[in-house]
Amino acid sequence: MVPQHSHADALQLEALLVARTYLYTLFHKALGGEPTEELIAYMQDETTSNVLDEYAENNEALAALKSFLEGLRTQDQISLLDQVKDEYTRTFLGPNVLPASPYESPYITQEATLFQENTLVVREAFRSEGFLPKAYQHVPDDHVSIMCHFAVLRAAQALAAFRNGDAQGAAELLRAQNIFTREHMANWLGDYAKGLRYSKTAVLYPQLVEGLAAFVDSDVMFADEAAYWLEGEEAAAGASEEFAKANAALEKLQAMRLPHLSENELAPI
Repeated sequence: MVPQHSHADALQLEALLVARTYLYTLFHKALGGEPTEELIAYMQDETTSNVLDEYAENNEALAALKSFLEGLRTQDQISLLDQVKDEYTRTFLGPNVLPASPYESPYITQEATLFQENTLVVREAFRSEGFLPKAYQHVPDDHVSIMCHFAVLRAAQALAAFRNGDAQGAAELLRAQNIFTREHMANWLGDYAKGLRYSKTAVLYPQLVEGLAAFVDSDVMFADEAAYWLEGEEAAAGASEEFAKANAALEKLQAMRLPHLSENELAPI
């Protein structure tokens, strides 16, 4: 017989399921859309610090990201936004050569071209779950922000299954997502982060990508452990009242729209 876990264990698991959905959403938005005052405020928000705390205790890179984002509060916000906008342009748009490619394929093949065979593999992974990029065939599917959006959608499904009392469904979703995470995110984001260290500035994006790489590595381990924990478990239905504030912050974050973000989003087929 599989032992049943305590209510405290279930609350801790729910906290981590909420946290991973929040963080994937934040990374997706931050790495996929033009920065705004609202985005910068989210980076420094107390909720973001609290969510990072869920993972930062045993992860130096995420602890460093938490401290870095909290430190942004001491800066002049108008000047900070101008600097972040400039860095966003040089990191993702050009016109000069980007400090590091935000696409998976060049790290796999060592070739700088886009829309490679691996791009189609990623596209099929999206399609198999009923999604395609909104900018289908115009933007390479293996962009870091699009992958984060895929992670958001799967993380939200796992959280919903857990809260609906479907522990087995949540476990299956976590395992399925983890296959993609291992094969198409954990395999290159560390190299991407190293590449951005050579950027002319380190206002925000090098730190964010380094944090994302560390978070993905941590999430790979968490998803496996959580799926194992859920085997034979009866998840409590309904969102726990303890997470009302985090849920409200997550909903607000999910609703935030940034210029050009739609180019790096998935949509149902």
